[in-house]
Amino acid sequence: MDVKSVLKGEHKETVFKPFVGILLILLALFIAYSSTFNVLYQRWITFDESLSHGLLIWVLFFYLIWIYCPLPKVENNLAVKSVAIILLVVCSLLWFLFNQIQIYILAQVILLPILFFAIAAAYSFGSAIYLLGPISFLLFALPVWDHLNNLLLDLSSLVVGAVVHWMGIPALVEGNNILLPFGSMLIADGCSGIRYFIVSIAIAYFLCCINGYRWSHRLLVLVGAVLLGLLINWIRIVILVVVGYTSEMQSPLIADHEYFGWGLFIVCCFPFMYFLPVVDRAKLAPPYAAVNVKGLALAIIMLFAGAALNVFLEYDPKAEAKIRVADYLSCSLVENRTQWMEVTVPSGGLIEQGVLDCNNNIVIHHAQYQRDKANDRLMPYFARLYNYDTWVLQSESEQLFSGQAVNVQYFKRLNSSQKVVRLYWMDVGGYVTASYWKAKLLQIPARFSGKNVFSIVNMQARCQSDCAQETDQLAEEVRYWLDRKLED
Repeated sequence: MDVKSVLKGEHKETVFKPFVGILLILLALFIAYSSTFNVLYQRWITFDESLSHGLLIWVLFFYLIWIYCPLPKVENNLAVKSVAIILLVVCSLLWFLFNQIQIYILAQVILLPILFFAIAAAYSFGSAIYLLGPISFLLFALPVWDHLNNLLLDLSSLVVGAVVHWMGIPALVEGNNILLPFGSMLIADGCSGIRYFIVSIAIAYFLCCINGYRWSHRLLVLVGAVLLGLLINWIRIVILVVVGYTSEMQSPLIADHEYFGWGLFIVCCFPFMYFLPVVDRAKLAPPYAAVNVKGLALAIIMLFAGAALNVFLEYDPKAEAKIRVADYLSCSLVENRTQWMEVTVPSGGLIEQGVLDCNNNIVIHHAQYQRDKANDRLMPYFARLYNYDTWVLQSESEQLFSGQAVNVQYFKRLNSSQKVVRLYWMDVGGYVTASYWKAKLLQIPARFSGKNVFSIVNMQARCQSDCAQETDQLAEEVRYWLDRKLED
């Protein structure tokens, strides 16, 4: 008997077949949750700051799955298999819930537990845990990292400002703006370093999976990658500030520094990757898991639970009457009224927007949105409600007025002494909150009670001194509005 043909047949049985089984699960995942993958795909091909590497992550994921096969053979009894099936269905139904209320980030993240429990149902929990490293690697293809952007931006401004002062460069740092004698430099969203942060961690995690590091060792490597990603961006911004100062803002690097940033990233990352210890990943000892066709078929069928429910229960929302904010305020609608600080809101789904004038100092901006189609958002995505190129947020807090939470913010115009106080809140189908994340969650009761209107009210006043008097004036208007609203 030919030994090579025997080994080839064994390799096909232990590696190729389990790999194909996982590919079938992934194919079913793509089909069942195509609406979510379509949203992700649009982000992957946009080549923005945080997800331009998304398609590459999937290519590396398939490679990891290939090298991790064969899978360990772990016998699960019927009860354990049933638990895997139940958890798979629960996660699928959670996807249906998140998709219905358009919390897309949760609908995207829940795909990973669905994949995990589908593998557990088709093979075993032992096999799913064995593939936990490659499965969790897919986190780098999801926009969960976007929510770190503002934090990284503020951190970069703080660190760079301290370094610039330490170097003796005459500069005034206000928020994300660095004012030099020859001009100003804005640390914009793209300068938060989110791309270097994500890519450095993704590279480190991939190398950890390739080398088969223990989880404790992986943690150390990932901490190093986090620090490296942050440091690279801080060095990049400091260099740009120095170049801007020495060239009197005339260097072409100030206007176009995209390739400079990636060049610096490669130079700094190469030694980190080179000196990581190379470890031959321990070969999995037999027995190996075999493909159970019935188990695989059942896992794929259960994987469609939430997707099927989404198809059958999808319907267009009913139109609702607009909420006339002016009816609840002692103010009048004024055309072309200039706001002290311009409020920027998304245009998609916007059904009404207006500015009200109260006593020539208090300006009220309100915007309302309504779902017209089943796949429309109830609450739009708000990155910021102010122009951070012009204004600096100095402080923020939540306060209770008539039992309702309202967000109180104090702003200062860059390179000016002008200050503005703003109070705002959101109405999600009749549920009032000042928190963006609470508003997201309030979409659940609002959607299932048939409410399809979202509104946001911004009240602002220009401060004469310490903003105390203006804050009290705004508070009176807020109480007036909430009391009138509660009467209805």
